[in-house]
Amino acid sequence: MIELPETKGARVVKFIEKFCVHGEGDFFGEPFRLDDWQKALIYELYEVNNKGRRKYREGLIGLPKGNGKSALIACLGLYELLGSGVVSPLVAVAAASYEQANLVFGTMKTICNESPLLKDMVTTYENEIQIKNAPGRALGLQQKRVQLTVVEIVVLLQMRYMSGITLT
Repeated sequence: MIELPETKGARVVKFIEKFCVHGEGDFFGEPFRLDDWQKALIYELYEVNNKGRRKYREGLIGLPKGNGKSALIACLGLYELLGSGVVSPLVAVAAASYEQANLVFGTMKTICNESPLLKDMVTTYENEIQIKNAPGRALGLQQKRVQLTVVEIVVLLQMRYMSGITLT
């Protein structure tokens, strides 16, 4: 019998499919339904060790343009902001340019504004998403190097030359 590793992936998948909607394209505003490869990635990325802590601190997704990387990362950022159970989460979306950072952060804002459930939970600003009536926020950053010590997750968008899916 194969023993599967313990993971919090099911919680992440449930959050995304319950709260998130598509932020652009033909499915704009429709509920987000993850593909099998996205679920498999989430389950692996959210594996926990024998102490109950996340096994992986970083993940790398390298796929051709148009395969849903930015939307998936936006949903993961929203999970870290609203669904992870952290009391005062800080999610930083960082890239070398505003345009790159806005691919994910702009999608996060659109998902929040279009989701019937999320729009009442957060307030969106140009470079910030704040949780209403609670501590916690997501920031869109446009710097090449970001030095933050309290960040729960940093989403980096420098995937231009990579291929395959690799977890470290």
